Amino acid sequence: LIWFTFKHKELLRLNLGIFVLHFVLMANFVALPLVLQSHWFIARDHHGFIYLPLLLIAFALAVPQIIIAEKKRKIRSVFLFSIGLIAFAELGLMLLPSVWIGLLVLFIFFVGFNVLEATQPSLVSKIAPAGSKGTATGIYATCQVMGVFLGGVVGGWLVQHQGVDKVFLLGGIGCLIWLLIAWKMEPPQFLAGVLIP
Repeated sequence: LIWFTFKHKELLRLNLGIFVLHFVLMANFVALPLVLQSHWFIARDHHGFIYLPLLLIAFALAVPQIIIAEKKRKIRSVFLFSIGLIAFAELGLMLLPSVWIGLLVLFIFFVGFNVLEATQPSLVSKIAPAGSKGTATGIYATCQVMGVFLGGVVGGWLVQHQGVDKVFLLGGIGCLIWLLIAWKMEPPQFLAGVLIP
């Protein structure tokens, strides 16, 4: 059952996706504090005042996209668009733009991230065959944790030996590869739940 679930084509795409998403997130948060301090001259004590408003506004903008994805059954389009947003943001951050453009690009990253973070678990539960949803969720969560771990390790190594721009370059390349792989995804079946007394 585990092997059958692991090699399921559509679930593999989602497992790769959550790995890349959290790899990029963790690598970014190794590099971003240095960018904010060294390139945008924002003191470390004020970084929270940057992240929190951007994240909250991005979440507010992500909610309508999530509703459209679920209610209008446009999940594939919203999903691919959000991966594209993150790829664009990563390549934009790689250029180490001025502070205002940089914050706009970071905001775009958060919008894409929030949509993907909400829609991917939903896709796993929709796609996983009956009787293996728990197994599929466990594999998915393992890929997520591996992405966090390797993102921190690789991001730290790149910052130390290659520079912060290489962190964003790797993130952008990773997201573009993810976009190509996800392009052939099949939209899931939209099923209604029925409660039988």
